[in-house]
Amino acid sequence: MNVRDKLYPFFQYWLALGLFLQLAGRCFITDGSRYTAIVNLMLFLPALFAVVLLWSRIDSWQRPLHIVLLGLLGWVLIVALFNEGSDGDLLRWLRVTLYAWLYLKAISLVMQERRLWQWLLVAVVLTAGVFAWGSLVQAL
Repeated sequence: MNVRDKLYPFFQYWLALGLFLQLAGRCFITDGSRYTAIVNLMLFLPALFAVVLLWSRIDSWQRPLHIVLLGLLGWVLIVALFNEGSDGDLLRWLRVTLYAWLYLKAISLVMQERRLWQWLLVAVVLTAGVFAWGSLVQAL
């Protein structure tokens, strides 16, 4: 068992925690100030590390949906580059497309472990339910 095989489950659990904090984090942080830092540190940074370190384990770009996604992200960058009315410059849109790609890769890595994905979804739904119930009790 090489290092990449040992790192794979570690990154899956780290990304699952990051996805949980991203999906249910709005319940815990009301002002949004620390939310971005938490999501960047717990989701996007490990997703970037996982893509770089586990490139051989991540599915290839030969699938039709990956080609469509790559085309869509490329189209966004082309419009940002050549459209004078684009909202923001090319670097901003490059960052946005990188975030979108990393988010999809994080979901893909976590979904490869079916039980982990199911537990993540249950935890998010339960957390949202508890906070919805709590806000209802507080309002009444």
